[in-house]
Amino acid sequence: MSGFDVTRDDLPDGFLAIEASAGTGKTWTLSHLVVRLLLVEPALELRRILVVTFTNASADELAGRIRSVLNDCRIAAGPAGNVGSPAGFLVAMGVARWGSLEAVRGRLDRCMAGLDELHVGTIHAFCKQVLTRAAFASGESFAAELTPDDHGLICDAISDAWRARLWSDPQLAALAVQLDWSVEADAALWRRWNRHPATRIVPVLDLDTAMAALSDALHEVQAAATRAAHVTMQGWTWKSGKSAPDVACIAGLAADPWRQLAMLQGFAADPGDLVYLKFQEQARTLPLLVACRRLSERLAEVRIAWLGWLCPEVALRLGQTQAVLLTAIKLARQLMASGPMAEYFAAENLPGPQVATDDELLDFARRRGSTAYHLVGTCKMGPPSDPTAVVDNTLKVRGLQGLRVVDASVMPQVPSANTLAASLMIAEKAADLIRGQAPLSVMR
Repeated sequence: MSGFDVTRDDLPDGFLAIEASAGTGKTWTLSHLVVRLLLVEPALELRRILVVTFTNASADELAGRIRSVLNDCRIAAGPAGNVGSPAGFLVAMGVARWGSLEAVRGRLDRCMAGLDELHVGTIHAFCKQVLTRAAFASGESFAAELTPDDHGLICDAISDAWRARLWSDPQLAALAVQLDWSVEADAALWRRWNRHPATRIVPVLDLDTAMAALSDALHEVQAAATRAAHVTMQGWTWKSGKSAPDVACIAGLAADPWRQLAMLQGFAADPGDLVYLKFQEQARTLPLLVACRRLSERLAEVRIAWLGWLCPEVALRLGQTQAVLLTAIKLARQLMASGPMAEYFAAENLPGPQVATDDELLDFARRRGSTAYHLVGTCKMGPPSDPTAVVDNTLKVRGLQGLRVVDASVMPQVPSANTLAASLMIAEKAADLIRGQAPLSVMR
């Protein structure tokens, strides 16, 4: 059929697949469909209905929606009920099946009282529950663990790589501590790299060479950290928030510059950001600040070299190889064909039973494999105090004239619902802003 109204259209017997695009009311339809089944199927018990979705947040929302629809139907079945509402149509279906409003009210009361028996959860949680209950029948290992999020695995792999390489190198470890490297930050960068599996990070220098170049740059800083440099810098007028290093700082640089990396990066800024115009030419040529700027370049090279080493190491530790991918596809088929899952499994649509050899399965994975995230935030909205914010609260790009961004990229975070509806409302708001229309009044 083309189009489906859960409160009016007939439901065919057997399996029914309802295909819906983003933002077309899938949650609304699902919640009303559950209540409809409870009203028109007298023998159907709450515990025999399985409702699954993708995330815990979606499952919580769906459970609340079902409870709300039941409540709406209970009101519609009362003396002042709205028979023309969606709930009213469902109640009418119930009356046609049960024979009276009193019987429908009784059915609704029993369902609301026993709503805890209704299973609403994530697909992951349901599959894990079934396979745990029937580990022997499914042929799955008792030690196997299903996880809906690989973030912990990625962080474990990065931590392992840190232990293997970073903490065994005192200088690299000192650099990581002073510049606030973290497993979480590396995990975020690894995810960005891993979104494009064909992309490789190819540093100009490998990690060992980059560290050697950094050591040379630090020796230059050490040689330039003299009393004369201190006297010269003390004579400059520094901009707000900036100041010349004191005697103790210069002495520390001369003794062990490895302990001063964060401070040295501050002196690597453009002279125009450090001192006033009269002293900027001196700041450009003072050996100590020249050495700091060169050091900053070497630090950037080390960071890139570190990621160039880390990303393949993490991929190796996670076992992201063709063999693991093949094993995962075959294991998924095995589990779905096992006794405990077979009653929930009608047929394999993709890749399909005709795709059988390893080469065919890998070809399918290359052609159809993709992420399923709602990508947002590349031009995030935020206050002036947020250095990562690209647009202001009127969608104007900071630092530019006559340019606004109007799409999902301005969302600071991924919304808990589909991005389509939010994007439409951003567009509506942008139209009002561009036309200079006043905001709508608040409805209370």
